[in-house]
Amino acid sequence: MRIGDIGRNNFEPANTTNMELSKQERKLAREKIEDYHKKRLAEFFEYVLEKGNEYKQGKIDIFEMDYIVHIFHQQSRELFDFINTFYGRNGRLPMILDLIKEDEAGKWKWEPKAKQEQTNSMPN
Repeated sequence: MRIGDIGRNNFEPANTTNMELSKQERKLAREKIEDYHKKRLAEFFEYVLEKGNEYKQGKIDIFEMDYIVHIFHQQSRELFDFINTFYGRNGRLPMILDLIKEDEAGKWKWEPKAKQEQTNSMPN
């Protein structure tokens, strides 16, 4: 099945096993992957912004804020590595599209190894 002119939000190849995508389909696939990457990165960044507001209000100290930014950087790098494992090779695009579909259906979710700890103070 060819997807023709449908938009990136509706892009879903019919069969992703051993499938060769057309140039237009590869473009739409990469756009969908980019959207997913942006969405997940934004989720991490919202946490950093929330904690930044807590820092401004004096609820957390500068060292905890530094730690939060450090973990955000690790998570961002892990997400980049995950996305780029599939992104660079045309043959792997269908695999990441399957994973994105599973994530959107609530059946699977990529999680970073680096986790933000929910603490109010840093250890001495």
